[in-house]
Amino acid sequence: MKEGTVLGNLKKVIIWGLIIALGVIVFPLNSIVYASSILKIGSTGEEVKQLQSLLSDRDLVKSSHITGYYGPITYNAVKRFQVQNGLQVDGIVGPATMGKLKQSSSKSETSSGVIKLSRNIYRLEDRGPDISAIQSRLKELGFYNHYRITQYYGPITEEAVKDFQRANALKVDGIVGPATMRKLGKSNVSSTASASSNNTSSLSNKMFKIGDRGSEVSIIQRRLKELGFYTYHSITQYYGPITGEAVRDFQRSNGLRVDGITGSATKGKLFSDDAIRKNAKTTEQNSSGKTSRGGVASQTANANDLINFARRYLGVPYVYGGNGPSAFDCSGLTTFVFRNFGIFLPRRAIEQANAPMGTKISDIDSLKPGDLVFFSNSRGTERPVHHVGIYIGGGNFIHATSAKRSRKVVISTLNSGYYREGFCWGRRVLR
Repeated sequence: MKEGTVLGNLKKVIIWGLIIALGVIVFPLNSIVYASSILKIGSTGEEVKQLQSLLSDRDLVKSSHITGYYGPITYNAVKRFQVQNGLQVDGIVGPATMGKLKQSSSKSETSSGVIKLSRNIYRLEDRGPDISAIQSRLKELGFYNHYRITQYYGPITEEAVKDFQRANALKVDGIVGPATMRKLGKSNVSSTASASSNNTSSLSNKMFKIGDRGSEVSIIQRRLKELGFYTYHSITQYYGPITGEAVRDFQRSNGLRVDGITGSATKGKLFSDDAIRKNAKTTEQNSSGKTSRGGVASQTANANDLINFARRYLGVPYVYGGNGPSAFDCSGLTTFVFRNFGIFLPRRAIEQANAPMGTKISDIDSLKPGDLVFFSNSRGTERPVHHVGIYIGGGNFIHATSAKRSRKVVISTLNSGYYREGFCWGRRVLR
């Protein structure tokens, strides 16, 4: 055999050996379809849809945004995921980001008062199934009152943890560490639902006023609800303007000093057998049939307080999915503002628009300060709500806008242009 032929065959053997060796290494990596793909702004197709589904599973995009197009919404969601997971923050999905997205998380369980978690400490901004387990347990015990389990350790979860810690004589830091975790897992843990609402022995000797939180506040709210004064749809554990006004109504009806504070005299009367129940004719109307000046003043003050609180956040940037206080989207702002006053709205604008709470206001000219206002960018009889703000009076409303020129919390007018045409209805949730 000629030398050239031998060398040629040897080269072929070496080349094919390298190909086989590389195949062993490369093919397993490519068994994940995304590993060799780079997804970024402008990408389209099924791979983008699968990416968006993974982001949706982590509550980073809405299911309605699974479109197959990699636009700004997907880009921002990817960047948030990268920040949360210590990845390079570039909004581009390469093998590292996709691998992290696909990575399976340790399972958490909650059953029969038992909570099993994969870590020793959880705090604000944490995400994942472990957070769902914590929220579920807190909800079971009456401390977590949000409308859904979110897998996100945000301000609502932190406050629920603090309330739980107060009720169980733990360090109140809003962090689920070993001590809090052990207490959560015990079947005899203190619950807001176990406290009696029929006598003052369930309450401490302190005075309760606007801004107070915790299980004792829920006892007051339940008793006021029994007597017909507290009409909000849920027990919030927060002594906000609604609870304060309910206390004032109770005090008026029972001949007590009207200050909205639950002190010793109010507590004694509130939990007594001779406490006078709510009577709409005597407590809401004067002899001439008109609403009392005190009631009107309180309602106005509630709206003013809420609007002034919302104004604090003018200029805060718009970020899709932003829950505040450093960034908001439209429903994130309304949820944040109303929650500060003990009113817990659903998270999405369309859910707030259709929520079975308050009064629907169809006429734009019948709006009052503090009303929620809803808008659609669609035309026709079936117009899904896309945007929400808070009416502040004078034909103006405050909202977090995604408009390119602003992209922040601003005040806009209802009197003309886009918002006048896009107005759907309002909702009055303040008393």
